[in-house]
Amino acid sequence: MMRILFSSLLLLPCVSLSGPYPDAAGQPGSTAVAKDDSSIVGWVAGWVDYLPGANVDQTWQTPEKALGKAVGNSVDIVCLGSGGRITLTFNGVITNGAGPDFAVFENSFSDTFLELGRVEVSSDGIHFFRFATDSLTASPVGSFGSIDPTDLDGFVGKYRQGFGTPFDLDDLSDDPNLDKNAVRFVRIIDVVGDGSELDSSGDPIFDPYPSSGSAGIDLEAVAVLNGSPNPDWSWFRLPDQPAAGEVGFRNPSFAMFPDGRFMYLQGRYTSGEATRIWTQTVWGEPRLTQTSGQQDADPAFLAILDANHALVGSGGNFGELTDIWSFDPSNPEGPAWQSVEVMQHYSGSHWRNPDTGTEGWLVVGANGTGGKNAVSFVSLDGLTNKVIIDEVSDFSSGVTIAPNGDVYVAGFDFSSPPEPAYYFPAALVEGAISGSPLNPATGDFVFGFDSAGGLAVDARGRVWAGGFASDGYLQMYDPDTGGVIRVKPDHPELEGAGSLMYSPVTFSRGGVDYVGWSVRDAYDIIPDHYFGYGAIDHHEAPPITGWLHEHYGDEVYDPSKEATEWGDSADGDGDELSTLLEYALKTDPTTHNRLTDAYTVTVDGPEFEIAFDRDPLRSDIDIVVEVSATPGDGSWSEIARSVAGAPTASSGIGAGRVSEAPSGDDVRVEVADPVTVGAVPARFARVRVIRNE
Repeated sequence: MMRILFSSLLLLPCVSLSGPYPDAAGQPGSTAVAKDDSSIVGWVAGWVDYLPGANVDQTWQTPEKALGKAVGNSVDIVCLGSGGRITLTFNGVITNGAGPDFAVFENSFSDTFLELGRVEVSSDGIHFFRFATDSLTASPVGSFGSIDPTDLDGFVGKYRQGFGTPFDLDDLSDDPNLDKNAVRFVRIIDVVGDGSELDSSGDPIFDPYPSSGSAGIDLEAVAVLNGSPNPDWSWFRLPDQPAAGEVGFRNPSFAMFPDGRFMYLQGRYTSGEATRIWTQTVWGEPRLTQTSGQQDADPAFLAILDANHALVGSGGNFGELTDIWSFDPSNPEGPAWQSVEVMQHYSGSHWRNPDTGTEGWLVVGANGTGGKNAVSFVSLDGLTNKVIIDEVSDFSSGVTIAPNGDVYVAGFDFSSPPEPAYYFPAALVEGAISGSPLNPATGDFVFGFDSAGGLAVDARGRVWAGGFASDGYLQMYDPDTGGVIRVKPDHPELEGAGSLMYSPVTFSRGGVDYVGWSVRDAYDIIPDHYFGYGAIDHHEAPPITGWLHEHYGDEVYDPSKEATEWGDSADGDGDELSTLLEYALKTDPTTHNRLTDAYTVTVDGPEFEIAFDRDPLRSDIDIVVEVSATPGDGSWSEIARSVAGAPTASSGIGAGRVSEAPSGDDVRVEVADPVTVGAVPARFARVRVIRNE
């Protein structure tokens, strides 16, 4: 009997349909969007909440299966259950363009066995707006019953698997709380199809009911048809951490493979349970392959050498000596992990000196001679374990390796910032393996970061830092220019978090250099966890930011002091030299300077000259020399300019003489007025500075 019924369901698409709305996929007038349609510009990247309804087995409750591209089968889905819902997020935004703007894919095996859901969108994650629906199905539908798709409008689930139901933002009424050109959230809500719910016209909604095991919408994907990708960041949600109180410490760790994919480790949920491991299946896709580790571990760190060699620190409890284990990331369910060493550890990284080929693991833990945090070198075979950088800090420190083998390590003392980072050339590190340990004073001080439990060095040599209580941002310091900026990655808000903890990482893929990060609640109040990445060239640290921080400290992050203290036009020391001018002319903005400390004006033969020092590395400004017969604002003429740190050149009204000569690390600039002394009653000169944003 059931086989006959199933066969008749497969034949039903051939029956003539008569409703007023578009027909099934592949039929004339259908609006179905094929999963490989060329108009698709993006797919779901993450989810914010998943609240499964009734009658859905655990097997189908994996929200990550809704992420990425639709594949058009019956099992790559997350089931919402009867009355359940999920809220999805995207890299960038959905915009209101021509025609439909996004499409939702369900997994129906036929054109008439249709499970229905509603759709809501939001631009702020707070105010959601629902698309109107219309159901013309007049009577209840049994568990394996059929629905005429031409009787449905505005519902998810109108089309069979491999085809999405389109939605047009123009169909929503205008509202000040909805930016139709910046939709960031799409919410899918299952309809309980017993007629208890009503459509927008007040008519009962019927779909196959009752059902069990996988009741309700089986969501496969959401495609973006009109959208604007975020130019700076791509991100997606990682599997939730264990709930607070289930384990003593939760320190999820991640590291990058050479091909740009990442592996993510998460501690046990209950004592005795093995570490959970997720590997990014395909670069750029949010899909993860889950396996299990071989040990009951709270991973303090993960370090990857290549696709077949990695190291995980199994521990994290203060004062506890614990193993570090080597394993094969390509076969994490194979032989048990091999213990390399038993030592205290907080972080670690693979290290190699490209000049000599020497390599091993650098492990940071409380193994120093005085009980402080130290960096140890552990050989790949585990036979060598030696402290090479001693007395780093009291607590956990970040360590990272530059492509040339140079090592950066940071201190962390649970005191007020700054947290110092130090630099050690690869040759110096290798010498310490066979010789005496180094210490922070042996290395070069890099910068004092707000938080530096995690460090990374990008392909341009810029240092990224994050860590405990970094409070919503990463920091990036550029040693070449002294510039430093705070960077706030784009990701959904971690509502209820005590403080945000960022862990940076850098990697390359296809000739593009990236900075990546994970973010979670530093106090483990909520389980949310995200991974993101972006091209490093989207982020610049203008030299002036480091100069301002050097002179004003954290006041430069206080906008209420911009106008009076550190802003471009401010004159906090009252010397009539603006902050921007003092930056250009190398004077101290917190000390009262004479005008002659900034520049000089002298008469040299028939001309007068203006002379000053400039820093050629300050590429974020133009320096302009101007002259006038009167000091009025509208009477100045440009005679020379340095553009973005380039040599000063003649410009403007004439061929005034310009010369530059080295002056230590700076350049001494001399610009002569093209007008001869005595040819005019009076002459004025000034230096003007323009900030290049």
